[in-house]
Amino acid sequence: MILKRIHNNPVFANAKIVKYEIVEYGYKEPKLSFFTKDGIEICEKPAFYFATDLSKIRTYRNKINQTVEVTYNQNNPREFIISSENKLNYLVLSFLCMIALIFICVSISSLLGIIEVNY
Repeated sequence: MILKRIHNNPVFANAKIVKYEIVEYGYKEPKLSFFTKDGIEICEKPAFYFATDLSKIRTYRNKINQTVEVTYNQNNPREFIISSENKLNYLVLSFLCMIALIFICVSISSLLGIIEVNY
């Protein structure tokens, strides 16, 4: 998993927000530019970024050229996340795992006849 690889080999750097790109369903994600400790320039979107519905209508012009801290994988600098959103990333993944677990439990219970699910 990307987040685990980043946290196993973390390196911190300051990145500049170059622009916000519209991705699937109209969500906006930042494109960041930073230099690794080896002097290699990376100019990409974060490996994991959680965009909300608010990002569809919000303007981010005032955030262009702002500096943010990123954490990247020392072995693969293209795998990076915005450091300040680290807790949100884990919260979102945990929430999605809980939803998946609920669906699995309901499905197994239905197959075993423990509960009856009517669609």
